[in-house]
Amino acid sequence: MDPIVSYALLALIILFASFVRGAAGFGLAMTAMPLLNLFMPYLDTVILAVYLNLMFSVVHLIRSRGSITRLNLILTIIFGVLGVTIGVIILKSVDQNLLETIAGLIIIIFGFTLLSGLEVRLRNKSLAFSTAALAGGILAGSASIGGPAAAIILGGTDMKQDKFRYAMSVFFLVTYLYSAIMYGATGLVSEGNIKMILFSLPFMAGGLIAGDMVAGKLNRKIFRRMVLILLIITGSIITCQGFRAIL
Repeated sequence: MDPIVSYALLALIILFASFVRGAAGFGLAMTAMPLLNLFMPYLDTVILAVYLNLMFSVVHLIRSRGSITRLNLILTIIFGVLGVTIGVIILKSVDQNLLETIAGLIIIIFGFTLLSGLEVRLRNKSLAFSTAALAGGILAGSASIGGPAAAIILGGTDMKQDKFRYAMSVFFLVTYLYSAIMYGATGLVSEGNIKMILFSLPFMAGGLIAGDMVAGKLNRKIFRRMVLILLIITGSIITCQGFRAIL
């Protein structure tokens, strides 16, 4: 594909995915990754999504109001680091077409799960934080889509909204910061990846600002359902795309 066309598509997708995140409150990586995967290699989409999520996680943590206990913070760090390490090993050792297929299936599953409102009920909050960090870390390191898994698990603990948002902010920062460090340390990040990340930053900022501006004017329930249906469709497309490449 012509580089100009590729960068134009990149800009539009990042702008759209960031708008979705600002308006719906979720979905930056889950929206961007399958769309980018339609014309970019799987590894490049994961690296780009992780670094953009890292930038966003810093802002998200600053804007969040809440707290978590020291024990749950330590558990998030320990199991988040462990999960990301496993995820990066998977990313480096498993065939990219197979990973693309699995990532598509995971997006479909998350889409239907979030549409149904299903939550994982864990009464012990420390167990919930450990499980969320481990599962989310694995998906963050291998596919850049760790947020939904952590949200589904932590959402079942009946935390107040401000504490839930803060806990998710801590999770995002820990897992995406460590993923970014691991990608750099293991030589996964190329000069081309750095150019794409820097090129995408202003479009991410613009999309987030636009999404925040219209968030109060949208019917969030309807918009959320529309986004989840889109994720299921795009997840299905990249699953088929990856499966055909394997065959």
